[in-house]
Amino acid sequence: MNQIIMTTFSYFDVGQNEPERFYHGFVLGLIADQTDIKVRNIKREESLEDTVQTALTQIKEKCYDAELYDRGLKKEEIHHYGFAFEGKKVLIG
Repeated sequence: MNQIIMTTFSYFDVGQNEPERFYHGFVLGLIADQTDIKVRNIKREESLEDTVQTALTQIKEKCYDAELYDRGLKKEEIHHYGFAFEGKKVLIG
C-alpha cells in the first residue's frame, strides 16, 4: 500500500484540510471493484472470524493471486487478507 501511495498519489490529491476523505474514497474504490467480498452467512458461519477464514479459503481455492504470480511477484511479497462484513461490522484477518 505504501508503494502504491508513493508512486500514484499526488500531494494535491490528498490536500491539507481533510485528507481522510481522499483515502476513504480510495479504499472504497478498491473494495467496490471486488465482487466476491465475503458477507457473513449466518447459516454456515458462527462468527465474523469464521467468515474471514472462509474468505481466505476462497482466495486460495479460486487462485485470486495467480495474476500476481504471473506478473513476477514472489510468494513472500503477496499478503492475503480476508474481509468479513456483517452490516456495518467489518473484520479483516
